[in-house]
Amino acid sequence: VQPPGSNRPMRYTLDDKTELRTHFKSSGPFDSQLEADFAAEFEEKYGGAKRKWELAREDELIIVGDTVMIPDFSFTHRKDGRRALLEIVGFWHPNYLRRKLDKVRQAQRSDLILLVYESACVAEGQFDFAAASPGEVLTFTRKPVLKDVLAAVEHCAVTPGML
Repeated sequence: VQPPGSNRPMRYTLDDKTELRTHFKSSGPFDSQLEADFAAEFEEKYGGAKRKWELAREDELIIVGDTVMIPDFSFTHRKDGRRALLEIVGFWHPNYLRRKLDKVRQAQRSDLILLVYESACVAEGQFDFAAASPGEVLTFTRKPVLKDVLAAVEHCAVTPGML
């Protein structure tokens, strides 16, 4: 970098040991109550010592064009390492949905499950999630059915590096 007023460039190094703090307020561990409820119910029903799948929050980046998509959750199989990603589509605004569908279309990930809250749909038929995604698309009206989500995870999960 070359600071203003300086005649010579300087080197700036940033790593995980640099003590930077953001000026943004923390939004908490979840973006919505829907995500928090999903994670809590998963842990309650499928957590503990006998768990088959580990649930993690926003731990994978998918590069789509000149931006990224960060799915809400990942599922990693404890024994064989297979993974599936989950994006909860619970906020309905036409521009948001267009951007979301564009990212899903560009990602072309068969291991990405879309979990769509259908009750808040603003324009019936305008947004075709199934056509945009090679992965599974599940819908729910009141709350996600975990049994259905886990069936989709079993069906879509892939060994890392196999996409």
